Amino acid sequence: MMNSQNNKNTPYPIMERPSQYVSAPPTGHPLSSTNTNTQSQARSSIDSNRPYPMAPYPVYQTPHTNTSTDSITTRLQNTHIQTPTNSINTIAQNSHAMGSSLSFQSSLDETHPRNGSITSTNQKIPPTQQVLSPLEQVHNGFISTRERTLRDQTFTPSLQLAFVKSLLEVCSQDAYLLRYDLAGTEWDHMLTSSEVKKNQHTFVKQAIKLLKKIVSDTKDPEAQFTLASLYSHAPMITVPKKDLLEKNYDKARDLYAKAGSQGHSMALYRLGVSYELGVGTSVDDAKSLDCFERAARAGCVPAMFRLGMIHSRGTLIAPRSAQRMMYWLMEASKHASRENPHALFELAKVFERDLALGNNSSDNAFLRELDTLGYHQDEIKALHYYKEASRNLFPASQFKLGWCYEYGKLGCPIDAKKSIGWYSRAARQGHAAAEMALSGWYLTGAKGILAPNDREAFLWATKSAQTGFVKAEYALGYYYEVGLGCDKDLAMAKKYYLRAATQGHDKSIQRLKQMREQR
Repeated sequence: MMNSQNNKNTPYPIMERPSQYVSAPPTGHPLSSTNTNTQSQARSSIDSNRPYPMAPYPVYQTPHTNTSTDSITTRLQNTHIQTPTNSINTIAQNSHAMGSSLSFQSSLDETHPRNGSITSTNQKIPPTQQVLSPLEQVHNGFISTRERTLRDQTFTPSLQLAFVKSLLEVCSQDAYLLRYDLAGTEWDHMLTSSEVKKNQHTFVKQAIKLLKKIVSDTKDPEAQFTLASLYSHAPMITVPKKDLLEKNYDKARDLYAKAGSQGHSMALYRLGVSYELGVGTSVDDAKSLDCFERAARAGCVPAMFRLGMIHSRGTLIAPRSAQRMMYWLMEASKHASRENPHALFELAKVFERDLALGNNSSDNAFLRELDTLGYHQDEIKALHYYKEASRNLFPASQFKLGWCYEYGKLGCPIDAKKSIGWYSRAARQGHAAAEMALSGWYLTGAKGILAPNDREAFLWATKSAQTGFVKAEYALGYYYEVGLGCDKDLAMAKKYYLRAATQGHDKSIQRLKQMREQR
């Protein structure tokens, strides 16, 4: 970034990119200064309020990521912001060749193995093969599950529960509800919006009725866990008609306990969360820790990760222990997936020594224990785990890789194309810091890769600021103040400066004072 004293006309220190990538800004542009800050100076201003500190992790939540339906374009259109150009997505796609481990070709090989394991392109596809639409595939699956359930004379819990989950799946899809009824029969007319809601109500009501019968008749642990999740309105299951099943934490806790007593690992984990937060029961740290440990030993990956973070801080009456932290994080990393990438990210931070530790006796002893155990600071290992987490679509890790390639950290070369590519992947998932980083790249441009575009810079900052990201609020205040990518609007500038100032942003507070003095 530039320091404001280097350009008296620039109240906001906009990001400065490594010189080999910065296109020459137009005359009057806030980056037209000949400032040549070193790379470390450029980083220091962005690091003053790092967007990825180590949080205390009060409760583990599986993030919702849907890159197929939740694209940047859709997100911006839904929020009534002009859609940024497709150039950023093109760069993201083309910049995937980041070495052999992350090359575009390797991803193709994983999907289509070689050595004769796929059908030759010379072989003809049988003319009778029919390609089904996604809706038809869902419908065929629903009918198949429904028919197996109807043939089940012994009321097998697994078969009945499969139909419950199928009902819950299709009842959230308007396209399906518009076309089919509960029996899977196609409607003979186009449904009105009220008829679609009534049809949805029928699906949900049938699912809950059948689920309750499975629980009462069979005591099946997976059914108990599913019903508990519905009662707690847990994020892993969405019931469109929540009025059909009111939130009831007491019932949820009881069902989690019943399923957990039968060894259901996720039920034990959720029971641990209930005891930790006092939801449906009183707070009990000992019982919470016991549930997490039992769940982890039963193979629950979120519980493994949770124990790692508990021992990193010494919470829930557990001792602070680098050894136990590393054990559980390593165990969780062995089972990492798109649903559970968090341990990989935390291990990367351990090896980077990005642990947000203070200079006190407890933190110093913790670091010494890590070194004694052989977990020394290691940039190569840190980068490895960041890449592993990014492969599992963890946005915070994707952002970190963008930052590494922007500033040449953790052994990465300075590479604008790769930086923009990783920032773009994180931004597609709504990562506010990545959205703000793209604003910075559009502001300065990258020679031969991305042309400067003030409008795009403004739009990405707007998108980021909507989440309350303080750096974006500050940047947006500046954009409005000088009319960068938007019409000059001092009222809007003060609005965003004030938003950032209420979060304790020093430069926003200073800018508001300066604006009052200039009246």
